[in-house]
Amino acid sequence: MSTSDLPPTPQPQVLMSWQAPIQAYHERSKRWYTIGGGVVLLGVVYGILTDSWPLSIVILLTGAMYFLLRGHRPPLRQIIITTEGFFLENIFTRFDAFSGFWLLPTPEYTELHFSPKSARSPDIIIQTGATDPAELRAILSECLPELPDKQEGLLDILLRLTKL
Repeated sequence: MSTSDLPPTPQPQVLMSWQAPIQAYHERSKRWYTIGGGVVLLGVVYGILTDSWPLSIVILLTGAMYFLLRGHRPPLRQIIITTEGFFLENIFTRFDAFSGFWLLPTPEYTELHFSPKSARSPDIIIQTGATDPAELRAILSECLPELPDKQEGLLDILLRLTKL
């Protein structure tokens, strides 16, 4: 039997599609950069006083990186939710690899988290952009269980609050 004799494979139905940045964009004020510069300066002084030159260099380079990337906006990516899984920039991931999903609403944006079945793997985090979270929840609830008890980790909270 040749490949032309095989029945066509049914394509998954597209349930929702949108574009959103790869990661949340944070507006940082002059105050944020002033405080950040002070923290960098304190870290560099601490590294010099404790004879830890590599620490001083890493802290200085990290501070410089944030300053140089201050105007950079994360690129948009295409997200497509289907009946079988989702596409992120044309890479398909099946829903059966995940134990469920949960939404993290913040004042500026909402994040969609897919929790993998493997405990060793991190959540896949997708920005929802202008997509209605209630509509997204309703669509995904038919494909995956929602995990309402899931919360972001302490480090993630700290990173979000400090706009890093």
